[in-house]
Amino acid sequence: MLAHWARGSAARSPAHGHTRATKRAPPPPAGFNLAATRRSRSLWRPPSKRLRLTENGHPCVLPHCPILLNAHPHSSRRARYERGETKHADPRFAAATVPPDNRPIVVSGPSGVGKGTLYNLLFQRHPETFTLSVSHTTRSPRDGEQDGVHYHFVPMDHFEDLIGRDGFVEHAKFGGNRYGTSKMTIEEQTKKGKVVLLDIEMEGVKQIKQSDFPARYVFISPPSFETLESRLRGRGTEKEESIQKRLAQAKNELEYSKTPGVHDLIIVNDDLEKAYKEFEDFVYKPLDA
Repeated sequence: MLAHWARGSAARSPAHGHTRATKRAPPPPAGFNLAATRRSRSLWRPPSKRLRLTENGHPCVLPHCPILLNAHPHSSRRARYERGETKHADPRFAAATVPPDNRPIVVSGPSGVGKGTLYNLLFQRHPETFTLSVSHTTRSPRDGEQDGVHYHFVPMDHFEDLIGRDGFVEHAKFGGNRYGTSKMTIEEQTKKGKVVLLDIEMEGVKQIKQSDFPARYVFISPPSFETLESRLRGRGTEKEESIQKRLAQAKNELEYSKTPGVHDLIIVNDDLEKAYKEFEDFVYKPLDA
């Protein structure tokens, strides 16, 4: 019946161009805003014509606009995610879920084992929860590196001053340059509600284990030493001498990982999704488990 009130009381004949009388609809009920109804009908547009502009000035069409998708309640992709039908959480819809145990997580393992791939998946699927600790170094920035993003680049005297003030949870020297993980950097991220991940070499793990720094420890292991060697050679980015050094270091790290009580979890990375699930389950493990 509301349609009768929204329409006029006369209709125009397309054949003769004159107005013919029609039966007048009954008056609308008290409080019914006829003008607002007509205005809303005239402003309505089907989804294909609801244009918006992105920040670059390009038209953005609902409900498929990637920018407005997060706000569109009828997006099929969003609906599937909310019903739990998608395989993984879409980062645009994932809420910040802090693990029950929010201590920093120390991730270690041989070069080429896939540490970065695993924790980057964690960052993608929980973008508001985790962050990677940015180390300090005395070396000069390489092309494309930014201070505070890839490293905190500091002079040697500043680095040594931090050592003297017990400002690092671990530090080491490689190739004439110093590298270290700052306690203050971790504390700042923790205050922001972030869970900090540290990608640390074996010597750094040993230093942290000898301190009172609260952390959880995960070691990523290859399926076999031969598989690790194949991965390193498959990169095609290093000379034979460098590969041999990495393999020698890998043997030491794998041997150290067998020390009882050093790591809370050892993950064999032979299947990425399986390894990731094991990693994520550990990160979100209840405190009483």
